[in-house]
Amino acid sequence: MSYEEAGMLFAFGFLFLITLVILVIIWQSFKLVRAKHETKTNHAYEELARDATTNMRELRSELAEVRGDISEMRGRVVAIEKMLREVDS
Repeated sequence: MSYEEAGMLFAFGFLFLITLVILVIIWQSFKLVRAKHETKTNHAYEELARDATTNMRELRSELAEVRGDISEMRGRVVAIEKMLREVDS
């Protein structure tokens, strides 16, 4: 192998290594951008889950209040029915 062939082989090898390094850098930068995007998405989902949990707690308390109101109304309806039966008798 002559010096010219060795020089060309060295140049092509060096060019291949530089190209490989550039491709790895680009690939890693895309992975970094994707990871940042996934992190933002995960934070949005976590916030959505917290909001949903808060809303569920509020709904539970409101449901308990409605159940109490319905029980009270049921008692009043029973009293009215009883009063109407006494009037009809």
